[in-house]
Amino acid sequence: MKCLIRNSLFDLKPVIALERHFDRINNMKVIVCVEKKRQKTESTIRISSGEPHAAPKNKDLYATINRLTNKVDRQLVKKKNLNIEQMYIKWS
Repeated sequence: MKCLIRNSLFDLKPVIALERHFDRINNMKVIVCVEKKRQKTESTIRISSGEPHAAPKNKDLYATINRLTNKVDRQLVKKKNLNIEQMYIKWS
């Protein structure tokens, strides 16, 4: 998995830990920035069945990182379950 993180001043381990749900992550890009006194994190993850994207905003940076992790985590679990259902239907 390739991982591009554009700000090394913050702890982004929760974002990297997303691989526990979906082990076929091809590429992940995380951007952390400040827009008009609001913290913004943006993530795009490339997997074989799509490209989950999330970009939450909040006043607190670490809350924004947690929201980003939760959103992308839910999207990856949804994709994984969809792939399992499709495989089940294919083999039935």
